[in-house]
Amino acid sequence: MPLPISLPACLMDCYKVLYPNLNFSRITFYEGMPAVAGSPKGFTMAPGGPDINIYVREYLPCSKDTFLTIAHELVHAVQIQGMTGGGYIPGSWAPKTYSGTMPKFCCRRRTKS
Repeated sequence: MPLPISLPACLMDCYKVLYPNLNFSRITFYEGMPAVAGSPKGFTMAPGGPDINIYVREYLPCSKDTFLTIAHELVHAVQIQGMTGGGYIPGSWAPKTYSGTMPKFCCRRRTKS
């Protein structure tokens, strides 16, 4: 079960410089993954309403890997907040986010083994 975490001021200060237009008051950070996430290092979800949830598999606040994982997930938060509906409409961000990955899965050339 994911547990809410508070990022230390040193991390939040860095992220606020990297993402000056991001509304951090809408974001809740969690250690652990929800069942729907599978097994990535990080996962971002906008279940609708004001919340954007960012999950990290392993939270080590002083590690480079944690810093980079959260920074990557914050890119998704920027995408969600910038879309029509701003992430307030459940799933409104999914078609645009996933449309970029569809050609990778659907258009692979098959080679003979």
